[in-house]
Amino acid sequence: MFTKVLAGFKFKPFISLILTALFFLTAVTAALPGGLPSKKVSLDGVKSFANAYGNYDSKSLAKFMQFDLIVIEPYDVPNVNFLKKLKKKGVIILAYISVGEAGANRRYFKNWRSYANTPDNPAIPRSKVTKKSPMFIGEDPGWPGSYYADASNPGWRNIILNEEIPYILWLGKGLYDGFFLDVLDAADVYKTKKNGPAMIDGLIGLVKEMREKYPDKLLVANRGFTVLTKIAPFIDALKYEEYTSAYGNVKGEPHYRKYYLKIDKKGHRTNESEIKTLEAALKINPSIRILILDHVKTKPADVKIARFCYEEAQKLAGILKCSVLWYANAVNQDLPIWPDFNSK
Repeated sequence: MFTKVLAGFKFKPFISLILTALFFLTAVTAALPGGLPSKKVSLDGVKSFANAYGNYDSKSLAKFMQFDLIVIEPYDVPNVNFLKKLKKKGVIILAYISVGEAGANRRYFKNWRSYANTPDNPAIPRSKVTKKSPMFIGEDPGWPGSYYADASNPGWRNIILNEEIPYILWLGKGLYDGFFLDVLDAADVYKTKKNGPAMIDGLIGLVKEMREKYPDKLLVANRGFTVLTKIAPFIDALKYEEYTSAYGNVKGEPHYRKYYLKIDKKGHRTNESEIKTLEAALKINPSIRILILDHVKTKPADVKIARFCYEEAQKLAGILKCSVLWYANAVNQDLPIWPDFNSK
């Protein structure tokens, strides 16, 4: 019976219909930022994370494989095989991107040079800005050569959404699970400017646009307490950098070029207001995962301070009533492996 029906079936109209559908699907896929939307990776099973930048090699690859989630600098990745090996191990990979500050080593700068691991892609727009661009509002005193960007400036928003993110995704050949959003603390600088409120709104809007344009990517904010409650609905996790131990990198400040604790002589925390803001953000979005990155001496490794920082992170978990992941490295973002502080 089936053979008779098949024999009488007219294939030409059917094939034409299939080809039309495939053409339509291809067109839709090409129009999407990352091709066909994939399901966003879950952070539910993540129990460890690491954060490191630098010239990655086989040693750093082996270390990265010991963690569930890592934050890396996409411009430093040697090749796509580096990422493939991590993905094969099941590691969640977040690509660093600064949304509040511009680095002169980025592709959107006029004097940027491509290398073997960071080739250019002419199909992706490139602005070629200079440090004198009106979108920049001043140099970061802690990081010479980096410039605070006005997040309300259309040019800067275009760079992030339509140039830098597509370029990073292209470099990673689809292997990045999301983005680590740095320098959200630029909002603190905005508050000192005449048009500060507009800049702050621009930063909030930029994070929102990232969520809308890249719904399948994880968004992990770094600090940004001034805007945290506003961006809470759009992020998947918060990395609280320098929760207990920090490094002074601004000349003229009391702890310049020193590691120090954010606890005063009376034993009180100097960042209580940030903790309260974090609690408020979790009420808005209880699914936000909390990652803590402290900065401590690693050469030689200050295990005593690292253990203290870990214990402080666990206390915070009790306050927030949620799990908190902890890691620590030096201010140059190296990749130490610490003892299991949870074991007695």
